[in-house]
Amino acid sequence: MIDACSLLSQHPQGAVPFLNKPFPLGTVKVWPNDGERLYAVGNTVRVLDSLYEENTIIGIIDADDQLCEKKTLEWINSIYKAGSGVVWTSNIWEPYGINLCSNHLDDSVDVYSHPWVSSHFRTFPLSLYKEINQDNFKDEEGNWMKRCEDQTFMLPIIHKAHQHNLRTFYLEKPCYLYRGYQEIGGEEHQYQLNLERFIRSRGFIA
Repeated sequence: MIDACSLLSQHPQGAVPFLNKPFPLGTVKVWPNDGERLYAVGNTVRVLDSLYEENTIIGIIDADDQLCEKKTLEWINSIYKAGSGVVWTSNIWEPYGINLCSNHLDDSVDVYSHPWVSSHFRTFPLSLYKEINQDNFKDEEGNWMKRCEDQTFMLPIIHKAHQHNLRTFYLEKPCYLYRGYQEIGGEEHQYQLNLERFIRSRGFIA
């Protein structure tokens, strides 16, 4: 799934063909963003709300990133079959070649107070998403979050998984190539930090 599909119009034809190929035990699909630009959170909600298939696992891929391991969905599928509730993978942050914000989660700790670990490639059952009050995805003014889409979705979804006594799983294999860039200390970076603090201090909205 691509959560920021408006970016596809910025790429030349065929620039992201890897995302349209079938993987073992699954297929990466692209949903075009035909409506109003709502940023990543609003765009993703619009797609997820249109899906009703049972036993569906959602994986989120930014339009300028890609999966970099063909066995990704095969591995993730087997992890879910073993009983895990939420799964994410290690990543490669281009051009630095490091794993960014992905690690193991201590399921005995409140996810809102735990250091951030569920970055890319993050996946979850559609059924868990459907149980979440969508106010969790909005800012203090009632608008869709414009940044922090990873924590905006994953914190309440992991919280809900814990309510169902489901454990999380971190796949240490690097499966995701992340191309994001942000100037540390800049205005956008400070906005994101403030939004992260707001999300965590507010906690889960039932």
